[in-house]
This record gives sequence, C-alpha cells and structure tokens, in this order.
Amino acid sequence: MQVIDLIVDPHDQLWKDTIDYINGTDDQLKSNYTDIKFNEFLSFPVVVENNRVICFSGLHYNERRWGKNLARFSSRMWIHPDYRIKGIGKFTGGTKFLNSTYCLPIQIKKAKEAGLDSVFISREHNLIGFAQYIDLIKINCNLNFDIKPNRYNVCGYTFDEQEGCVQYVAVHHLTDMGHETWIRNMTKHVVINQTEIIN
Repeated sequence: MQVIDLIVDPHDQLWKDTIDYINGTDDQLKSNYTDIKFNEFLSFPVVVENNRVICFSGLHYNERRWGKNLARFSSRMWIHPDYRIKGIGKFTGGTKFLNSTYCLPIQIKKAKEAGLDSVFISREHNLIGFAQYIDLIKINCNLNFDIKPNRYNVCGYTFDEQEGCVQYVAVHHLTDMGHETWIRNMTKHVVINQTEIIN
C-alpha cells in the first residue's frame, strides 16, 4: 500500500478516478466527497492499492467555521466498499482499519507542525458507534479523544439551517492552550444537550 498526502503531492487523475468511482455507487453520502475544497485542508492522505484509492480523510482547517488553532480531524472519511469492516470485532484495532492506521498519523503530525491547539472529530448519528471509533483511534494511534456531553453546530453560524450540521464531537488537545481554545471557539456553537448514554 502507498499513502499520498494530496495537499503535499496532488494526483489529479487519481482523485478524478476516485470521484468517478464514488459517483457510480449508491453511497448516500457521495455528495460529501464530490466537492472537497482542498484549499481548506492542511492534510488529505489517501491510501492507494493497485492504482486505486481505497481510503481517505483529511485535516480540515476553516477559521470561519471553527476559529483559529482548531481543526476537524478525520474529516470526509471514506473507505472503499471492498475494504469496509463489518460484523463482530469491528473496532479491535490493527492495520485492517485503514483510516486510523495510515491517514490519521499523518494528520496528527501535520496538526502539530501547524501549531494547532486542538483537533476534533464529529459525527451526526450513532453515539455508540462514535464511541467505538474513538476507542479504535486510541488503540491504533494512541490518541485520547474526549466525547463532549453536548452536540454542536459544526458548520458554524453561516450554515445553521443546513442539514447535518448538528453533530456529536470528540476533542483531543495538542497544547496546554487546547481546552481554552475549544471553549473560546466552540461554546457559542453548542446547540443540543446530550441525552444518549454511552454504556
């Protein structure tokens, strides 16, 4: 397998082929991938096998949405249907979990190099599955993310009415200023009190 950060080393044809493939599937989230603005990403690793992309996600930095020194981690994650893990033992760790094995270490390295205070992951539905994903990141990347007890408008003020903006979040602080940065930047985006319980 090969890992390419498209921000550092663009591969236009490889990306076009990937989007053409996704557009030909019945993926309900395909619109999340077809109009990615790479100028908003500090890092966007793709995992390549046999000349096709089988996994990608990015480190999304947008001050207008989330303020300074804070970025969304593992943003726009996609895994090729042939490589998706299903069934029992889904989050046991190991290299079969492509995003946490290959993409996320590159993103966290770039976040540190960029001097970010914190990174966060967000998910619209399935809090239990989200908690399992956070556990997987701990296993595969040795990173601790704290799931917040409220949901947030992760799109920022401009996108208040847009579907999919209200999401669960988990935060990892990179510096001593991380907690303060999170409070300053994101408290105004708290929208719904959490009612689900993680067992």
